[in-house]
This record gives sequence, structure tokens and C-alpha cells, in this order.
Amino acid sequence: MTEQQIREAYAWYTEEPSRTLNAVADRYGMTRIMITQRFNKLSLSTKQRSDYKGLKYGESAPNWKGGRTITAECYVKIKIDPNDPYINMAEPHRRYVLEHRYVMAQYLGRALYDWETVHHNDGNKQNNDIANLQLRIGKHGKGQVYECMDCGSRRLAPTDI
Repeated sequence: MTEQQIREAYAWYTEEPSRTLNAVADRYGMTRIMITQRFNKLSLSTKQRSDYKGLKYGESAPNWKGGRTITAECYVKIKIDPNDPYINMAEPHRRYVLEHRYVMAQYLGRALYDWETVHHNDGNKQNNDIANLQLRIGKHGKGQVYECMDCGSRRLAPTDI
């Protein structure tokens, strides 16, 4: 295709919002990848999926639940702001963190370490009230709970359960 033909194909592609790259490829007897490469070579932008399929993400999605979700293990996950001081506790690239760990981190005033776990006293994994949570070391600790020795500090001391 010449540059003129590519620009004509692009004009046809953009004149109707519902047109897809596959439709352009069919019209010009090429593959979608070939069309995309030619558009990219001339710095002609292609539509995002949400532009031509009506897909919505995040808060604009119809099934948005405020950034809260329940895991297969019945724990609550919440989406946090990228500027949140506890973002390093979140899943990479997704910004979701387990709510009980987030609540404990806020209570302690610091992010939790990987080896620290948070136990639910009543066994209800969705009851993330700070009074129901215990900080432990390792996989639910070795019969000990770790408490802050002087409120707000990072000094933790083991206490019997």
C-alpha cells in the first residue's frame, strides 16, 4: 500500500466509530496486524477496545463494586490509590490489597512485612474490624500474638494467645 492508500484506509476506518481494524483488513485484503503496522508507521492511532465495543473499566463499568472484591478464600480485597503510603503491600500492577492487612497496617502506622500475618479472632474473614484482628509472625504464628509495645511504634513483642 502506498502512503496515500494507507491514509484513505485510515479515513474510512475513523469515519464510523463502530468500524474495526478487522473490517479495514477485509476491505483491503490484508490482515489486521498488517493494517495496524501500516497505521503505526505513519503514527496514525488506532481506537482503543473501549472506543468501538462500548467496554467500560473501573468506576465506569456497570459491575463496579467500589474497588472491593471477595477472593476465592473469602477474604476481602480493596483497591487503593497509587499514592497511598501502603501501596507496596498491593499486588503489582493491580493496586489490590487484602483489607485485613491494610487495616492492620493503618493501625500500626506502617506497611506489613511479608512474614507478618493477620489473624481473624472470630474466624470470619470478612470481619476486618481492628478489634477482631491480631498481628502474628509466620503462618498464623506459633501460639503467640505480636503487640505494639508503645502505641504507634515499630517495636513488637510476643504475647501469649
